[in-house]
Amino acid sequence: MRKRILNSTAFRTFALACICMAAPFAWGAGNMDSTNKHAWGENIGWLRFQGTAPDYSVRTVAFGTQPLGTPNWWLALHNVGESYDDGDNMSAWQEYVADTDPTNSASWFGIASISNMPSTRVYFPSSSRRFYTLQRRDDLQVGNWSNVVTQTGVQGSGGSDSLQDTGGAEAQFYRVKVSL
Repeated sequence: MRKRILNSTAFRTFALACICMAAPFAWGAGNMDSTNKHAWGENIGWLRFQGTAPDYSVRTVAFGTQPLGTPNWWLALHNVGESYDDGDNMSAWQEYVADTDPTNSASWFGIASISNMPSTRVYFPSSSRRFYTLQRRDDLQVGNWSNVVTQTGVQGSGGSDSLQDTGGAEAQFYRVKVSL
């Protein structure tokens, strides 16, 4: 027996075709938009249906990404391009990574405060859909940023969060790195 492996693009197209074939039965005739023939799927983006059953065509642009990795569906949702800056000096792709609003200059990621008693604690607004790493450095001009042990890849709570450094030297510089 010959095994066949589908690449991710072929699999997504196949999966979408299966969804589309099942769509009229799952939604029922009364719930289908027969005029515009489109629907929104949270995990797959916009679907566009053409023709009559079983002849459906699906637009899969939602799976694509731009050169810096920003998903097309997210850019379309906010009606911006990857390099768009709303005045907060963060481009749209950076706002995607930080899970902030690229059309609101008051929505940006940054350190809210730092406390150094009894150990250093860095406070910041977080998203429950992102992970945070505390990094430190002795000198801003020389050397590399290093991760603070046990403070890497910490999932955000969706509110005010903090990361702690219990072993840093007296004078340290800190930053918080955001990842998906």
